[in-house]
Amino acid sequence: MKETSPGVKNTINIESKYGVYLEKQKKDILLFQKSNGLKIPADFDFNALPISQEEKDKLMTTHPGSIEAVKHILGIKPSTLIFIIKAVRKGTTK
Repeated sequence: MKETSPGVKNTINIESKYGVYLEKQKKDILLFQKSNGLKIPADFDFNALPISQEEKDKLMTTHPGSIEAVKHILGIKPSTLIFIIKAVRKGTTK
């Protein structure tokens, strides 16, 4: 039987440790791609999101009407976009 090379062992080790995170990231990317045209309700409460106060202030000031509009606000992290998408889809934070 052939010995497994150190490079293959290292790859297997890395994938076993980070596989869960990579799958979550793939799901978030798909969610983001599907939600580009998603509208944000006018009464959406950005303060209810688990994001920084700076991001909340920017969102409350600009009142973006869609996910596409949020993407163009400087200083808004990709994780914040995911929080907004999930909240809008669930109909929460009103």
